[in-house]
Order: sequence, then C-alpha cells, then structure tokens
Amino acid sequence: MPRFSNVGGVEGFGPIDTSDDQQPFDWVWQARVWALNNVVPPRFGHSTDEKRDLSEQLPARVHMEQGYYERWLTRLEILLVDDGVLAPGELDAAVASVEQQLAESGGNGGHREWNEESGGAQPWATRYE
Repeated sequence: MPRFSNVGGVEGFGPIDTSDDQQPFDWVWQARVWALNNVVPPRFGHSTDEKRDLSEQLPARVHMEQGYYERWLTRLEILLVDDGVLAPGELDAAVASVEQQLAESGGNGGHREWNEESGGAQPWATRYE
C-alpha cells in the first residue's frame, strides 16, 4: 500500500512551477531548516534514506497541514527527541518564546517583505530587525 507522501500522478495539488527565476527559499527560516537537516542528522548517525523514510511515515494530516520545510522541521525534531538531544515539547516552547518576543518588538523574524509597488519580494533581510 503506498504511503500518503507518494502522490505521483495524483491530480488536485496545483501546478508545479518549473521556471528558473525563483529564489530557492521563500523565507529565511526555510534556508536554516534546510541547512540544519543537512548537517545535524548525519552527526547523530542518520542517513538520507532514514530521513526520507521518517518523512514518509508522517501522518496524512501533517502532509496536508504543513508545508515542505515545516515537514523537514517536524522530521528533525522527531529525530532529535528520539536521540535524547531535545526533550519532548522543548522546541515548541522555544518557538513560542521567540514568537512572543517578535510580536512585542514588532520584528518580522528575518522574513522577506512583500513590495506592493514592484509586485515582488524585497531582498532577503540580512539581520533581524
């Protein structure tokens, strides 16, 4: 029986953008999640195949509710909790704390801002505001 993540040939997920004029990441946090997923798991003995298998085992709800890099972050958290590096819920508590700090400071967490005049995103933020 195919896993939920195996949606090859299934219709209804929208078009795939094949243009080459896209930034590799829409948000700074996505680049960081990509980097963490390529550096941290191998340090704890996890292979690419193991990471892929874990992603494919995520429940259908997770695949439908989370974006691509959110699922990578979920997968990384599962690996780090299983390895005893993080306590269950520790990452959620840290994220909530940062979100509260950002809300209080009015910062955007390094996200690119949408430029209404040009109809595109402004350059990546180089620092948190």
